[in-house]
Amino acid sequence: MLEQDNARLKRIVAEQALDIMRIEAQGKDSEGQIRHYILGHGPVQPGESEIVIAWEGGAHHVTIPASEAFGLDEGARIFQHYFDTGTVPKDVSRRFLPDFVS
Repeated sequence: MLEQDNARLKRIVAEQALDIMRIEAQGKDSEGQIRHYILGHGPVQPGESEIVIAWEGGAHHVTIPASEAFGLDEGARIFQHYFDTGTVPKDVSRRFLPDFVS
């Protein structure tokens, strides 16, 4: 697993609709395997509300837990930290996606 506090990430991307976004990140673990994560405010809780992010006039969308939704200012802070350090801020959680294939 990637060490959350100091692992450099390979890339960071976002799906965004006007004022809300979901942010994903990839990085290599200690064995050199690419790992994919969804960033959030904390662990996803059972039964938590969901938010739909749609783009291209609704042609594409993703439904996400509210704990994985970021406002523009929050997203800007995360991206700026990534550009400055190659990592995400320590207060941002990562949900590992084991089935992701790069």
